[in-house]
Amino acid sequence: MKMKQTFLSILFLLGITAFVNASDGKDIKTIRENVVTELEAAASEGANTILVITDKTADNLDQAIELAETTANMDENTMVAVVDRNLEDNSSIVEKYNMTRYPVPFVLILSPAGNVTGGAMPAQISAEKLAKYIPSPCYNQALEARNDKKSTLIIVSSKETDGMEKWESVIEESKTAI
Repeated sequence: MKMKQTFLSILFLLGITAFVNASDGKDIKTIRENVVTELEAAASEGANTILVITDKTADNLDQAIELAETTANMDENTMVAVVDRNLEDNSSIVEKYNMTRYPVPFVLILSPAGNVTGGAMPAQISAEKLAKYIPSPCYNQALEARNDKKSTLIIVSSKETDGMEKWESVIEESKTAI
């Protein structure tokens, strides 16, 4: 009897330890209802969004949602939204992003301004690769400028190989070009 209690106590402690280690403290926001309203709220907060596109024919939806949540966990400013493209409430977003053309499930990443920055079928990509499509704040600014049809000059340089003086002179020269 005592051996059985000891065994159960060990299992309990192992379970608690695994649960504590699995949680990194970040609460991933996953939206399943009122998606259009929540996307507008996320945009106003400057949050990126990972959309999981689905419908009644989708297989392995749980795997797609898990991939999206794992990816969102890699960025502090990202939430997940599950979009059923057959629901009437989602018709505006389905039309805006032409979601009927994607196989389901499909994972699509949006910037806070609503620009598509990447996407893939869950079975064909890892969370690490999908996270590379999450836009940085600078990339968001460039996308917004492009969408506003503003002249955009993007300067790419390696700070490790170029001296800071050269970098600053390139920026000053670029300002005169605009």
